[in-house]
Amino acid sequence: MSFRLFREEEDLVASARKVLDGGQFDDAEARTRFEDLLQGYEKLFKDTRRLVRISDRNEAELNRLAQSLEEQADELRTARDAAEAATRAKDAWTPRKTSPLSPVSDSLTESVPGEWNEGSTWIFRS
Repeated sequence: MSFRLFREEEDLVASARKVLDGGQFDDAEARTRFEDLLQGYEKLFKDTRRLVRISDRNEAELNRLAQSLEEQADELRTARDAAEAATRAKDAWTPRKTSPLSPVSDSLTESVPGEWNEGSTWIFRS
């Protein structure tokens, strides 16, 4: 069983065509007005179907873009987590003023030009 979104509208147009083609009009002016009305309805119906197709395509494209953005956000989160882990690992190996390596870091300040920054990391100067 197929789904037809505009089944009622299609049936209405078909019925109106039968009335128009069936010669049920005695008055030529009434027939002409009915035919004009039917043609206007058919044009609006055609435009509506076209707009629905365009809307469906746009929705599919937006869904595809949203999925792509979600995948990119996941990749960025993974990269951020890896960068944070690398920073933590680097910080674990960086001598601090208050670390057990203080005698080494104190001698470093005497022999290598530089200074400790606010994060207690040695900044070299040339």
